[in-house]
Amino acid sequence: MKISVIFIVVVGLVLFSSATPLEKRRFGQEHSKFVEPLYQKMRDSAVNTNYGARIGNLSGEAVNALLAAKPACRQQLVADHLIFFAKTMGADKSIPDGKKKEKFLIEVAKKYRTAERNTNEVGKPSFLCARKPFFKELNGIVQKQDPDAKTKPKTPTDAFNLDEHYDPLGKLDNGTFQVKKFTFNDVGAAHNRQCAIQHNACADSFNKDKNPKIPNVGACDKQQDVCFQGPPVFAK
Repeated sequence: MKISVIFIVVVGLVLFSSATPLEKRRFGQEHSKFVEPLYQKMRDSAVNTNYGARIGNLSGEAVNALLAAKPACRQQLVADHLIFFAKTMGADKSIPDGKKKEKFLIEVAKKYRTAERNTNEVGKPSFLCARKPFFKELNGIVQKQDPDAKTKPKTPTDAFNLDEHYDPLGKLDNGTFQVKKFTFNDVGAAHNRQCAIQHNACADSFNKDKNPKIPNVGACDKQQDVCFQGPPVFAK
């Protein structure tokens, strides 16, 4: 009895070792030597300001944005958010070195945008973002690719990778804030509308389209809370 059990185990090990090796994944780029210090610099930029918690949360989102499962445009959107906060601090008269912080964080955002993203296969390039950045400082900047990549990166245009509902884009129009067909004089009200649009789009995707990526409407509520905590993003 014992001999037969040992035989089965040995045969199993031989078969397993001779099987086709598992596909290697290029993971861990979200904590590379290049990008890891940038997260700390993001947080450092907000020291002695009222923006510490929000930029701290954004530094966490910056980590997640480099994961293979995230939309192609998420990294760029995080960089845009960083620049939004940089410009906000630069315009804040209560921050003595606001302009210095603005310049510092913009440079951090630009470097972060070049960070390599994870992919589910070694040698496979990560998708490029098909959307233009909100801020001109990011024009022409894309993420680095796996040095072993043998093909050119693709630029998908599907809704998931465009990531348009992460923080819906409004625009500045003669001092007012335009969000879809709505016009606001107050940035807070405009931001609330942005988040409401995002929530409704998420709920519709769950209820009407039966999107398998959305487990329930509660996930849309949570996403809306995240939107409220983040900055509004408006094109200039």
